[in-house]
Amino acid sequence: MKRLAAIEISALLLSAVFFVVGFILFVWPQEMTVAHATDNGTGLPGGYVEFVTKFESRIYGIFEMLLGIGIATFTLLRAEP
Repeated sequence: MKRLAAIEISALLLSAVFFVVGFILFVWPQEMTVAHATDNGTGLPGGYVEFVTKFESRIYGIFEMLLGIGIATFTLLRAEP
């Protein structure tokens, strides 16, 4: 078995963070507001606010867990000799 490089260990830690935060959002959903920063074409900062319900929070949690699993899988498969 090949030793993991520092970047691969960092990717695994990042995937663990994504999975844990996604799990928390799925198990204990929160109603929240999320501010999105956008560029409105004039170069001036703009944006909008998204209101997230508990159901949407669970959906975001599922996507975040899947992202964490995907990053870990890709990292471990790339680590094979």
